[in-house]
Amino acid sequence: MSPGGLRKNPHKGETLLFAGAESYIMGILDVLPVLLVLTAVLLVSGCTTSADVPSLAPPELPPPPGGDEALIGGQTDAHGCLGPAGYAWDENISACVRPWELDGDQAEAAAIAVDYVGYVMPTTVTGVSVQKCPGCFSVTLEQGDDREKIAVQVTGWEAESRTVLYHKCSDAEKAAEMCTMEYAPVCGYMADGTSETYGNGCGACSAGSDYWENGEC
Repeated sequence: MSPGGLRKNPHKGETLLFAGAESYIMGILDVLPVLLVLTAVLLVSGCTTSADVPSLAPPELPPPPGGDEALIGGQTDAHGCLGPAGYAWDENISACVRPWELDGDQAEAAAIAVDYVGYVMPTTVTGVSVQKCPGCFSVTLEQGDDREKIAVQVTGWEAESRTVLYHKCSDAEKAAEMCTMEYAPVCGYMADGTSETYGNGCGACSAGSDYWENGEC
């Protein structure tokens, strides 16, 4: 018996030790499911190969029609049509056109204009404006490697006239010593960027112009 008349419990320490162990075991049991799940995830990840992971790379696209001959950048086809800009050869018109820009009447007017000026490779129809009178159109063409711009007036389904809107002077034209006196003013542009009005295209080229545009400067 302890002093003061109280009996000391000899098993008190063992009781406290058992209670602490029980709390520790219960804590382990509480986190055990989480540990099992994490272990399963790690095992699955370790067994996954690169072949099982979906690729993030874009799918490989099939080659364009025509293979290596497909048009890229500023390349043209066998008729000189600039495919990347939407132009394609039209057998009926004998020119490069953007098919969606022309209805049946405009396509017929374009064919009349090309036939009137004559085919030069490449010939491209850049515009067909419908006018008020029946069968009347203004057709704009570009011809040759220098892309000479020509406007053809079609009236009553017949070509009436042609006007050169832009012309690049050739070496032979620059070397010309005589020109006609016809007055059809053009604006000649020198290589240095200066410009001057001349009586006609021949006069502009013979004066040394690099190119000229229809009308006065």
